Amino acid sequence: MNNKRDDRLDILDKAEKLISRAETLMPKILEPDLPPAKISDKDISGNPAWHDFEHKIWSTGEELRALIQKNPTLRKDAKLFQRILNIAKNRNAKRGRQSFIMLLASKQFSNFAADLVTQLDDKFVDGQVICAIQKMRVSGFENEIKPFTENEHAWIRNAAKKYLTQKNETL
Repeated sequence: MNNKRDDRLDILDKAEKLISRAETLMPKILEPDLPPAKISDKDISGNPAWHDFEHKIWSTGEELRALIQKNPTLRKDAKLFQRILNIAKNRNAKRGRQSFIMLLASKQFSNFAADLVTQLDDKFVDGQVICAIQKMRVSGFENEIKPFTENEHAWIRNAAKKYLTQKNETL
């Protein structure tokens, strides 16, 4: 019996350490964007290259996702998910927070929808925010999401349309 409790505490400790790692990796200030990343000798995407810390934060979020997937009882820890939300909202993490935003993409975390919608003006996470809000199955953000049905990226347009269709909003 005590062994199961110890296992749960070890798993929670691992999750908290991953979150602490992400928090430590975040710069204290918003770093400027890097120059666009070269895709090939002829092609430039136009999107800034990722800072090293962005990759590390994003990967940490993915490690946390895998841990939570294997240990779903972690989803009941409100303090843990409040810390995840704090990372998701911290713009200093830049694109690294994409994976943290997606950790909140569940009806269980619909109480965080209003916090996430404040990030829609950030083009590096707007699609993840829309997907998360759609998966939360919350209403009330139709006006904020509707402009994204005209987004240049098909996956973001489709996510916005899916949210609006789910909410019976006409395009």
